[in-house]
Amino acid sequence: MYFDKLLLKSTNRPSTTWNIVKTITNNATTSSNIAEMNINNNLTSNSSTIANAFNAYFSSVAENLTA
Repeated sequence: MYFDKLLLKSTNRPSTTWNIVKTITNNATTSSNIAEMNINNNLTSNSSTIANAFNAYFSSVAENLTA
């Protein structure tokens, strides 16, 4: 009941809503750093290269679904 009222008060405030959800589910914000990643059989620790690989993968997901 308490959280229901909080959620109703947080209308149009996504960050407040997510903070309430995190409180209810006891999920703290965690951060995971990727130290190394195998990209095209090359092990790399360059953060820009890793970010570009993720970008290329996720940018092509919809295209691959329609093919």
